[in-house]
Amino acid sequence: MPPDRLPLIDDPDRRGPRPHASTPSAVEPFRSAAADIRGADPPVPPVFAAHGFDFVSLPLRDACWRMLDSEIRSRVEERAGRIQAWWAITQMDGRVKAVAFGSLGLCVAEPTTRPNGTRSYSVSTYVIDPATVRRKNIDHRPGARASGTPPPAASSTSTADEHLPYGAPPSTSLSSREREVLGNLPPLVQQLLQEPFVRGEQILRADWHYEGTATTMDAVTFILAGPRTVTVAAGRMRIPPGHSLATAHWSLACYRADVVRRIGR
Repeated sequence: MPPDRLPLIDDPDRRGPRPHASTPSAVEPFRSAAADIRGADPPVPPVFAAHGFDFVSLPLRDACWRMLDSEIRSRVEERAGRIQAWWAITQMDGRVKAVAFGSLGLCVAEPTTRPNGTRSYSVSTYVIDPATVRRKNIDHRPGARASGTPPPAASSTSTADEHLPYGAPPSTSLSSREREVLGNLPPLVQQLLQEPFVRGEQILRADWHYEGTATTMDAVTFILAGPRTVTVAAGRMRIPPGHSLATAHWSLACYRADVVRRIGR
């Protein structure tokens, strides 16, 4: 977002939903299901190279949340539960799309138009088992790289390929654009997001949101959702003086939960 972005509103009653703090008991390392298969090490998901962020001038998520139809907003909050990560953004027609992940699930409200021309909303939900929600905090603080030093090569294969069927490299069904955006995140975060999907679970939804400037972003979120799993990374990024995107500093919370039911697509 360029420097002339809309200011945040300080009145808490006029802002979007505030993420709830998780209890210490919910902060647990992710455990790979692959480790239960014949004692094999889990496959290492691929790490993609950073391609940078594109910016356009749009209202910030707090303003967009206020623009969302009150009935739709209430439905999103009800289905998501205690919200941990969220965003709202205007679409091409000026209406607002909203995404929220919380203690009860991942909810996505998207504006649609019915065949008769009536404007409506499609509200999809990945209902999760609250007992399976796990969170891992990532504080990524690499040192500045010397001028002219190339960044580490991105990995598109795994050191544990032999544990996959037919020796195929671990991969997910991400598009090239999705891989480019995902590649901007720290390597460990990329892997935590992808890990449930490198053994065949289909990715049904990949989506993201960020706002700020090229050097400071206070709201960055990336989600992946499949028939059995939802993964989310949410937090902030800062590029200190002397650093670049390749050595940006990140503070992120990574979430993972089991899906028990889907409503909508």
